[in-house]
Amino acid sequence: MTHQLQVINTSLLSSTTMRVQGLPSFEHDRAKTDRESTTMLSPWIHFGSISVRHIYYRVAQKHAEWQSAGVDKGKSCLDFLQQMGYREYSRYLAFHFPFITERSMLAHLRAVPWRLDQSAFKAWRQGLTGYPLVDAGMRQLWSMGWCHNRVRVVASHFLVKHLLLPWQWGLKHLWDCQIDADLECDALGWQYVSGCLSDAHPFSYMVDLEQEWKRFDPDGHYVRRWLPVLSQLPTQYINQPWKAPPEVLEEAGGAAAAGVTGEFVRRHST
Repeated sequence: MTHQLQVINTSLLSSTTMRVQGLPSFEHDRAKTDRESTTMLSPWIHFGSISVRHIYYRVAQKHAEWQSAGVDKGKSCLDFLQQMGYREYSRYLAFHFPFITERSMLAHLRAVPWRLDQSAFKAWRQGLTGYPLVDAGMRQLWSMGWCHNRVRVVASHFLVKHLLLPWQWGLKHLWDCQIDADLECDALGWQYVSGCLSDAHPFSYMVDLEQEWKRFDPDGHYVRRWLPVLSQLPTQYINQPWKAPPEVLEEAGGAAAAGVTGEFVRRHST
C-alpha cells in the first residue's frame, strides 16, 4: 500500500483508536483549534496524491461498515462529505463566474472603499495584530504552510471586517503561503467571508472574536503553542492579554508585558 493510502487509512478512517482528528469525531470536533481535529488531507488533495473520488468512496464504505455494526456515525460522515462538497461547489462557481478571484460576485460590493493600509496588512501577515487567535493562526500558516480551517475563517474575517483591507490582498497572501493552496476554494472562502455571495452573511455581519476563542480554544492551548510570548499568562487572559493587570503581565515575563496588547489594532481600526 502506498504512503498516501496509509495516510487516508490512519488519519481519516481509524475506527479502532477513534482519534479526535479522524472521521468518527468530525461532527463534534472539526472546528476545535485546541486539538488535532481535522484530517489534514488538503495538501495531499492539492498535489493529487489522493483523489476526492477515492476519499468519497472510503467514507461511504466506512459509513456502511458502521451502520452494519450498529454505530451511529452518519452525521460525522455527512459533515465531512459536505466539506468536500464545498470544494466541488467552488469549481462550479469558478467555471461559470471566472472573475471570482478578482471581484465580488455581488455588484454592489465591487466598489467598497477599502483602507489601503500596508502597515496594517503587514501586521496581519506577520501575526502582529494584537488579537491572539488571529496572530496564532497567521504564525502557524507562516511556519507550516497550513492552519486550521476555523482559524482561516477568523483571520480572514478580521482582515476584511476589522481592518477593512481588500479581501483580494488576503487571497494573494494565502495563495503564496499555503501548501494546500486551492484558488477556487480560497476564492469561495474569501467571497463568503466578505459577504460577496448571495448565500453569505451580509457585509455588515461581524464575527464575535471573544465567542470564537471561547468556543474553539477555551483553554488557550492553540494560542500558547503559536504565541509563546503569551504562554505564561493565566488562561483567563491568554486570549485577551490587554485585560491583564500590569502585575500579571510582569509575572508572565517581560516579553508578555511588551508583547501583543491590541493597541496596534485599536489604533488602525478607528
